[in-house]
Amino acid sequence: MEKNKDKLFINGVKVYLENIEYKSTDFNNIQIKISQNLDLVSCSKDMIIIRMTRKIMSDQVDDFKFIVSSIGEFHLEEKSMDNFKNLDDMKKYVNQRMGYIIDKVQMGSVMSQIIANVTGTFGRPPIILPAVINEDTFKKD
Repeated sequence: MEKNKDKLFINGVKVYLENIEYKSTDFNNIQIKISQNLDLVSCSKDMIIIRMTRKIMSDQVDDFKFIVSSIGEFHLEEKSMDNFKNLDDMKKYVNQRMGYIIDKVQMGSVMSQIIANVTGTFGRPPIILPAVINEDTFKKD
């Protein structure tokens, strides 16, 4: 039987909201730019921590900005490290698959819902984003 190479065994997840920054007076009929950034905050044999940040801004007006970030803590089983030569190999693997990892716990869905709820207050139309943002489609910071 072939050994599973480069596989993480996640046995627990904790996701929480890190920050919301919102500035707006009137954003009707403006073009917006959306970006998503994933950062590997920490990677150890026991846990990986990923920060997801979504930014919505406009070049048309200076008084519109929405930034929201969340943190995902992924607790690993001890056997995860057995699938990598060393911690650097595991970091490389995680960096290449951060989008897949955060999608498994629906961090993007939660972020999209938060953005829609906040921007849709006081009778304004909400900004509704897809749960999964393809990094090839949207510009990274």
